[in-house]
Formats: sequence, C-alpha cells, structure tokens
Amino acid sequence: MRIPSLPPHPRLLLSNKGIEEMKSRIERFDWAKTRWESIKKAADALLKEEVVLPPRGANWSHWYACPVHGCGLQTGKQVGQWKWEHKCPVGGEIVRSDPTKPSTDYDGCVLHQPHNKLSRGVLDLGLAYQVTGDRRYAAKAREILLAYAEKYLSYPLHNTRGEAKIGGGRVGSQNLDESTWLIPICQGADLIWETLCQADRDAIANGLLLPAAKEVIQPGPHGIHNIQNWRNSAMGLVGFLLGDKDLIRYAIDNPDTGFRSQMQKGV
Repeated sequence: MRIPSLPPHPRLLLSNKGIEEMKSRIERFDWAKTRWESIKKAADALLKEEVVLPPRGANWSHWYACPVHGCGLQTGKQVGQWKWEHKCPVGGEIVRSDPTKPSTDYDGCVLHQPHNKLSRGVLDLGLAYQVTGDRRYAAKAREILLAYAEKYLSYPLHNTRGEAKIGGGRVGSQNLDESTWLIPICQGADLIWETLCQADRDAIANGLLLPAAKEVIQPGPHGIHNIQNWRNSAMGLVGFLLGDKDLIRYAIDNPDTGFRSQMQKGV
C-alpha cells in the first residue's frame, strides 16, 4: 500500500474540519451540548488533580471474583496506598488482596480504573482544548503523557498468569487491555500534538507509544479475530500519529491480520 502524505494534526479522531463541525453541533443541538458539558466537566476535574500514576500495571479483570461464590467483587473503602477492601455482594465477605499470585491480586484488578481514567482523561483534555482553546487542558494532557512516557517501560510485562510473556501487557495483563488503553491516549495526544515541543514528542514516542505498539501489542498476532481489530486500531493510531508507515501498513495490509483481511475474512 502506498501511503500518501499525512494531513496536519489533529488527524485521528477529528480533523480541523471535524472540530469546527463539532463546535457547530454544540451550539445547535441540545444533545451535543449535553455531551460536551460532560466532557468538559471531566476535563475540569482533572485540572484540579495531581497526576499520580499507579505503581504497576493492572491485573486481569476476570480474577476480580469472590473465591467462595465466584461472583464479581465490589470495591470497598481504601485501606492503604493502592489497597482496598473487596466485598462479595452475595455473602458479604470482605476479601483482602494477596499480590503473590494473580488469582488473589484483587488490588491489581482495581488498578485498571486509575489507568483507564488517565487514558480517557488525555482524550477529554484534548477535546476540551480543541473546543475552548484553553491551553491549560493541553498542559494537563501533556503532564499525563510525559508521566507515562517516564514510567511505562518500568512496568513489568505480565500476562493473566503473571508471566513475562508475549500476549501480556505493561499497563494491562493482555495486549487487548494495552490496546484499549492506548487508543484514547493516541487520540488525545493527537489533539494537543501541535502544542508540544519536539523534545516532548520524542519522549512520548520513544518512552510510551512505540514500545507499546511495537514491543507489547504487535507480537503474538491473533489472526482473524475481534481482539486483533483492537490491536490493529492501537497500532494504526500510533502509526498515523507519528507518521510511522511500517505500523500503518501492518495495521491495514498485513495479509494475515490487517484490517483489509479482517474485512474480507471475518465479516
């Protein structure tokens, strides 16, 4: 596939034209105004919060189950830094986390929440910046991105059994989790990319985006499968954000796993 010159940023979730159309809808339609107010509220809340990343990646969410009844646990009060009570909704048992094995690392399961909040936060902040022009939103998104760029490679690679194997993740325990987390990171980064200096762009690319796409998500393909589509989306967005044509080609035209093959063989 020949890849033409890419348009300027933003170019992933929205182009400049798309942003203007979004602003117009916010002015004209109540449903759009309501959705925008929700996004802005979330972004405003993040402006007031210190950026604190979890100390490690999250455990597999399917382990978040009562060992007695097998039902999903409910997160109770926080009992320490990155530690919580975990309550069974059937028997009322309070279960404490034991991080020595994945099946009892309930605190690790809860870590999905702050990781995903920050990922979605980058997108909300990017949207708020594009709609309002207020650079405080871009600055906070930059802060989150640089924090992950500094921390990401220190998170151990781990799969659902706690093993450092292909198919696992650093932020999540599967490359599926890594993909769904990375997608809004890319979309939000694109919305503030023009505010970043080259040093920041390089740090985010080399410390976060490229390692996530090429070292965590790309290895261990799933063939024609819904999970592969999430992986293609994450790799493709990194490729289009950074202008990495190898990632773009892999996500779209790989004959075994790419988007075109998914459409031809999987739909």
